[in-house]
Amino acid sequence: MHWILTVPDNFSLKQMLKQPQPLLLPPFAINQQNGGLTRIERLASKHIVDLNISQTAKGLLLETEERLNSKEREEITRKTWRLLRLGENLTPFLELSEQHPMVKRLAQQGIRCIRGTSIFEDIIKSLIVTHSTQEWGRYRAAWLVERLGEPLPSNPTRHAFPMPDEILWGRRFVKEMLGEEVGQAIINTTEAFKETGDELESIPVKQLNIEELESYLNDHLNLNQETLGLVMLCLGKYDYIPVDETAQERISHAWYNNKPVNPGQIRTIFNTWQPWGGLVYWLWAWSKPWTNSIDKKPYHSPEELIVQNLQPSTESKGALQDGSVKN
Repeated sequence: MHWILTVPDNFSLKQMLKQPQPLLLPPFAINQQNGGLTRIERLASKHIVDLNISQTAKGLLLETEERLNSKEREEITRKTWRLLRLGENLTPFLELSEQHPMVKRLAQQGIRCIRGTSIFEDIIKSLIVTHSTQEWGRYRAAWLVERLGEPLPSNPTRHAFPMPDEILWGRRFVKEMLGEEVGQAIINTTEAFKETGDELESIPVKQLNIEELESYLNDHLNLNQETLGLVMLCLGKYDYIPVDETAQERISHAWYNNKPVNPGQIRTIFNTWQPWGGLVYWLWAWSKPWTNSIDKKPYHSPEELIVQNLQPSTESKGALQDGSVKN
């Protein structure tokens, strides 16, 4: 069966799938026939379905081989809305990026970051991504899904993302196959969701500010700083600027000739773009090194970068305050 989902005017699935997407891991896959997105999804009814998402002139086309009842169809619509971040108002950021060449170039590559259909999936994948090289991370995610996720009845080689019970059932294999550090981190997180999963999944409606949310996640999940930064991105907290060791290494290499930098120096650069400072950081971190649009030479100092490309104009500063994101 199939149905159409209306999307924002500036949404492009094709563009979204072309940009760097660190969480585009199994059970996601690119549909090679139409360039869309496919995913095996476990519904609340325990029905396992093969979901295909493509874009037409009328909106997003959602297709499943299986027949669904109205409640299942509503669940898939809600999950698609979440994973493609269709409820986020990014227009103010796009308008501001038009005034700054480097950020404009980053924004043109795409600004919507794919996430899973649950916070649990986002956090497990964030743990894998931040503890792995790109190739090893994809292998780890694929292993977790294929070995522990529930199979699609019509094609048992494809699986849904595993539920907490399924991961805990295979905890010994998780640590053996994924490594002690990342395996134990996944087990610890899964145990937390097993105990208070409903509460953790309700994080978006808690209306916590950044400091409160960081404290809440640390109390419940004890994530390291790099993983926390990616989880904040998944939650749409675009004002959260990562200042972990990896962020410091990136900034040091790009702008400080590999000299040590501290969190304050990182915030100085990206606070300029609040409440979108974290989004600018991630777009930059996943892009090629920024270059001067005039002489094509790399920037050598963050001060030059801020003055020439990041510093909003007087008119823009007011507009920055109007940006809002709804999850």
